[in-house]
Amino acid sequence: MRAPPKTLSIYAAGHLAKSLVWAFSDLLFAYFAHERMGLPASDIGWILFFSLVYSGALDVLAAVLLSVFPGHEDRVPRAQLAGALLTAVSGVLLFSPLSISGGELFAWLLIVSLMFRTGYAIYDVSQNALVSLLPRDDAEARHYVTTRTTLSYLAKVIVALASFAVIGTGDRQGTALFILLPIAAMAVGAAVPMANYRIGRHADAEDTATSVGSPPPIRLLLPVLVAVAGQVCLLGLVGRFLPFAHDPQTRAPIGAALALASVAGGMFGPMLASWLMRGGERFALANIGFTIVCVASALVLVAGQSTLQMIAAAAVFSVGGGAISVLVWNELSDVVRSHAQATGRRADLASFALLTATIKLGSGGTGLFLGQLLDGYQARSAAALGTIAAATIAGGLLSIAALAASHGRRGGLR
Repeated sequence: MRAPPKTLSIYAAGHLAKSLVWAFSDLLFAYFAHERMGLPASDIGWILFFSLVYSGALDVLAAVLLSVFPGHEDRVPRAQLAGALLTAVSGVLLFSPLSISGGELFAWLLIVSLMFRTGYAIYDVSQNALVSLLPRDDAEARHYVTTRTTLSYLAKVIVALASFAVIGTGDRQGTALFILLPIAAMAVGAAVPMANYRIGRHADAEDTATSVGSPPPIRLLLPVLVAVAGQVCLLGLVGRFLPFAHDPQTRAPIGAALALASVAGGMFGPMLASWLMRGGERFALANIGFTIVCVASALVLVAGQSTLQMIAAAAVFSVGGGAISVLVWNELSDVVRSHAQATGRRADLASFALLTATIKLGSGGTGLFLGQLLDGYQARSAAALGTIAAATIAGGLLSIAALAASHGRRGGLR
């Protein structure tokens, strides 16, 4: 049985809009603030740090609140509408051209960034919850998950293509806002009809309460979360600098081309990981092999000597990154399921909230790196490039060790 077409279509529109808003802000906010509004790199770093740390804390808070007040499934669509409205308004303000500068500009962008993270946290948690609340059976649930995955990738492709209109296009500040306005309208437009939808008639209230009401198995999750922190250094740090990349010879901006190559390569990583990860020994091979691929291509991407070389490195880098992401999400899912089988209690929501919080906390750290190293990166300073390379290598080693420890411990328990 499949979901009612109208409900699935509304959900799909909402998820596409949410993914577009996140991908657009994540890829282009730092570039827009620095290149179009003139905010110093160090200030951008602090804005990213404060707003992402705040956003990570909100994820955990949302999970705690849902654990304390279970059984309110019908509030999720209304929470989605509230989150979509705040996300849309603050997102538009974030990319609106302004005539202020200095401390006023920093204060304005920090406040709006915090508004954006607040709205997006509500929007993201509620939209993700709909994946399990709307379906009426397992077949329908798989249909929703497939739709979600497809649209998440589509959003990245759209934003990568749109970045050509923003990166390296002179002083046209209004281009980013022109692109974002229909995305914001789409987010609100999809959330309005969903707000009156009655979840209760499709949800198993007892199962939902059990799922959200249990605390996460911290001891079992810790190695996975450490691996995620390492992967943020490995993947997220290099990604922060992509929009600012220039051709080493001509100094022409190539950030949009690198972003598109990265999205294209990322399509193949999950397929390769799924093919390799069919046994314990293949998990180890995938964990080590794809991490080495990421580290090696990241070093070429950071210190490449030609545009073609850097574009190829970006594609290979994202293949490895996509594969590693599959390993992490599968490992976390296995840990949560194993915990549920052993204790009879589900802790999915809290566990995945800790995962996304770890990603956001780590991303805040990469924002500080961006603020401190951007000028040196653009000048191709040996010190800046060496620091990025060292952090990337350290993140890769940490990821390999922590993920192997988690998988090995579960294998021993079995």
